Amino acid sequence: MVLVLPVAFIMVLTVFQFALWYNARELVTAAAQDGVAAGRVENADAGAAQRRAESVLAQTRPALAGPPSVVAQRDADRVSIEIRSRVVAVVPGLGLEVRARSVAPIERFVPAGQR
Repeated sequence: MVLVLPVAFIMVLTVFQFALWYNARELVTAAAQDGVAAGRVENADAGAAQRRAESVLAQTRPALAGPPSVVAQRDADRVSIEIRSRVVAVVPGLGLEVRARSVAPIERFVPAGQR
């Protein structure tokens, strides 16, 4: 029992750790997609995309171990966001990282005669 119980405990903690990792990965992916959607608008800028992504992350902060790194870029054709963060560690010594990147073209209004 002395040998089996610690191993079983570590296995249960590992399952919880990867569940937290999966949840955090989904959260940063959703934040990146929301940020890109805000930055795709014709008159928006990279700051609008970054603020939207940070707003989504602020609502879900307990799932992440520290402040996330949000980098938004916008050029003449597209907007992109990359988010990186660490996951809350349940298993000692297992520090997992989550990353998400989303890229989309900028919306443009084209009159019907110019298509």
